[in-house]
Amino acid sequence: MAERYEQAASYLVAWFQLQAPKRTGNLAKNGIRRAFNPVTGFWQVVIGGEPAPYVVYTNEPWISPKWHGKKNPNEGWIQKAIDASI
Repeated sequence: MAERYEQAASYLVAWFQLQAPKRTGNLAKNGIRRAFNPVTGFWQVVIGGEPAPYVVYTNEPWISPKWHGKKNPNEGWIQKAIDASI
C-alpha cells in the first residue's frame, strides 16, 4: 500500500508540474516535489518552499499598486489543478 501512495504522490507532482505557470520553469522543475512525512507516514506534495518562495505570488490576487489593478493571470492555479486532478 505504501508504494501506491508514493506512486500517487509522483503522479500528482507530474500533474502540478504540467499545470504550473512557466515564466522561467523553476517552479515546475524545482518548486513542486513530493516529500515523505515520517509523522503521518504518508507522502505529500510540496509546492514552493526554498526552491520557489515566490509561489504564493503566482497563485494569489495581485493587490500591490505595482500592478495598476491588473488581475493575476495565474490566480488560483493551484486549486484549479487540484480540482482537475480528482
